[in-house]
Amino acid sequence: MTEQPDLVLPPRPWRAPSRSQPARAQAGRKLKMAKLLGEGGLDEETRVPLQEAIHNLARALSVENRLPEPASLDDALLPPLSHCWNEALPLLRGFVAEASQPWKPVADALDTISPARNA
Repeated sequence: MTEQPDLVLPPRPWRAPSRSQPARAQAGRKLKMAKLLGEGGLDEETRVPLQEAIHNLARALSVENRLPEPASLDDALLPPLSHCWNEALPLLRGFVAEASQPWKPVADALDTISPARNA
């Protein structure tokens, strides 16, 4: 009788879509709302939905990257999560800090970070 070695399965890759998907979906809805408002000429009204989109996307990114969820919008743009924003970080920080910043570049940046899904 020959002994069979124990079957060792490779570790499964960590996935968090089920936990990050609601936050991504909410970010997508807020981004869509901001675009509709902005394209309708209501530039000032785009600010709140864009800020909510940033925060919700940060929540999704934190889950996907195994980082602590940001408690606030300001926390979403600080380390350790700040590296997830890549080149968009200065733009997002400027938008959050300065009410006069235009909405369109922020919306475009969020689109590249979180491509439109059926939101």
